Amino acid sequence: EGGTSLGYNSFVAQSATNGIALGSNAIVSGVNSVALGSGSMASEPNVVSVGGGDGVTGPAVRRIVNVGDGIGNNDAVNKSQLDGVTASVNDVAASVKNIAGAIQVTGSGVASVSRKDSTAAGASAQAAGDSSVALGARATANAIGSIVLGVDSRARGVNSTALGRQSNAIGDGSVSLGFNSFVRQSGEHGVALGADAGVSGKNSIALGYGSRTYEADVLSIGSGNGRGAPATRRIVNVSSGNLSQVSTDAVNGGQLFQTLSSMASILGGGAAVGAQGVLVAPVYQIQGSSYGSVGAALKALDGKVTDIDHRVNVNSNLAAGAAASTLSASKPGATSSTEVVGVAKLVSGAALS
Repeated sequence: EGGTSLGYNSFVAQSATNGIALGSNAIVSGVNSVALGSGSMASEPNVVSVGGGDGVTGPAVRRIVNVGDGIGNNDAVNKSQLDGVTASVNDVAASVKNIAGAIQVTGSGVASVSRKDSTAAGASAQAAGDSSVALGARATANAIGSIVLGVDSRARGVNSTALGRQSNAIGDGSVSLGFNSFVRQSGEHGVALGADAGVSGKNSIALGYGSRTYEADVLSIGSGNGRGAPATRRIVNVSSGNLSQVSTDAVNGGQLFQTLSSMASILGGGAAVGAQGVLVAPVYQIQGSSYGSVGAALKALDGKVTDIDHRVNVNSNLAAGAAASTLSASKPGATSSTEVVGVAKLVSGAALS
């Protein structure tokens, strides 16, 4: 329907709605398509074909000449336009070639890569481990998976990372981040974060400028000796830790203050929490004397109670003795003023022999 066929043995198929076949043996079978020239074939929809023949009935291909510069996104372009693109690509290729000349991968240039899947960039940079990366002048990545970024930095541990000028990651799996930071070989999986931070202990972390760790499995936020960096640092904005027999949470100052306040309340005796969380000791008054500790107060109290018990026992014995003396001396049957007679004697007035 709507097809046009012009030329000897030209043909527009029934399915090729609005198709146009111009030229002998031209054939159109695609909707809205055009076969232009002898033997041309347009079998797909919405195409213009200037060839497609078998070389006998018509040429397989034809040149299209006198094509103006394309302007729109869907315009055809001519060779002149394509030559411009080719020139740009060649310029890029030349630039890449220049870069390749500056960054050698043969081991003999200003930067060298000697292992598989490795990258080195910078004067005298070396990537000597498989899958290693060395970026920066004299940067060195010696181990498998090691990464170095910074002038004069080194990563010698397997899967280690050194970032920053003169940073060194020697322990396996270690990370050194900051100018002159380091993780020693003994600091396997250690992390040094900050300029001059250093780790010597396995699985340890040195956090902050000049911080140091020497033991395994610790986190240090100071240098210990205070030379060139703070010896200690405060940790602020700490959330309240869980308090239980098995808890390993850090506690904050508020929790400690609450604990001290509860202790002071239990102790009594004027105990209180003073400035900077210092516990003010209680003062206990016992029989006119003052005692500054629970132990001393209890000891003094024990002594007073012992004195009272002794006095009670003495008075009781004296009272009992006086009563017995009076009783035996005033009743018949007693042989002396200190003899206690039997009950029967007291009742009958005669002593039983």
